[in-house]
Amino acid sequence: MAMSALELFEWMPVTWLWPWAGLSVLCVALLACVVGWALGRYRPDHIGIPLAHVERLRSLPRWQRLVRRRRRVLAAELACWLVACAALSWTVARPLSLGDPNHAKGARDVVLCLDTSRSMASIDLDVIDSYLELVDELQGERIGLVAFDSSALTVFPLTSDADYVKTRLTDLRGQLGQAPIPGTEYGIHNGFSLVGDGLMACVNRFDRLDEKRSRNIVLATDNLLSGNPMYTLDEAARAARRHGITVHAVAPAVDDKNALDSLSSTTGTTGGSMLKIAGGAPANVEMISRQVESQARSTLPAEASRNLSESPMPGIIVFIIFSLAAELLRRKNR
Repeated sequence: MAMSALELFEWMPVTWLWPWAGLSVLCVALLACVVGWALGRYRPDHIGIPLAHVERLRSLPRWQRLVRRRRRVLAAELACWLVACAALSWTVARPLSLGDPNHAKGARDVVLCLDTSRSMASIDLDVIDSYLELVDELQGERIGLVAFDSSALTVFPLTSDADYVKTRLTDLRGQLGQAPIPGTEYGIHNGFSLVGDGLMACVNRFDRLDEKRSRNIVLATDNLLSGNPMYTLDEAARAARRHGITVHAVAPAVDDKNALDSLSSTTGTTGGSMLKIAGGAPANVEMISRQVESQARSTLPAEASRNLSESPMPGIIVFIIFSLAAELLRRKNR
């Protein structure tokens, strides 16, 4: 597939709209240097005044100092012209500052979805730590939290207040393991760890559905179903896909292999991935963070392009400064 110049260079913190124009300027400057060097090296012999027996003159200390000084000035002049050409190339290529398309506008929504059933008790604290790490990775998003077992509880709705999110996660961390989270075991006659119902509850926590936003769920569960849910995991995943929601999973590293394979394949249908977490250590959430950002860029191309700002002034300033410096050195070297 053909790749645009903007896409080709977008791995850099600054990209260029016309990179090939900038490279062309560099090539022309290099060619000019080569031609100038060649003309200077092969000047006709009749230019200048011929002198004989100048060896004694060239051996004088004063002469040698002047020659060294001239060479230093020429080297400095050449360096200034090279920097000026590089700055001109930078400017002609039209540099663009790349900003995150969503941080400024808060156009990313992330719902943390936590299974608080007994089978998850051994790693729920580690999951909360992983969530806290993820909050640090994702700055500027709206983040919400839903806890579920046999029923779902909205611990806090979507909010962009990172300090509030961290406080509520820390409070929940203190409650886990002491007693069931109030509101998560309502209607326990239907069973426990109703993962499909929990995921569906998280899907329904997204608001502003009429806006074009990036939407993600980070589902922490072992996918060990015990009971009769209203929705299966596949049905909840299909609802997520209908709303353009990507589901990522955080699961215990050692558990029922069939359950984890089913969880991984189901989240994969939404475009998400699964991370395994070992007891006693939070998961490395960098991959989820990167996928959230990647999903946001593909969901919000217009916002991403509007957040590109052209910044030619640094190149123009450097070009003017070093061009003037080179000209002053040239006059000094006459």
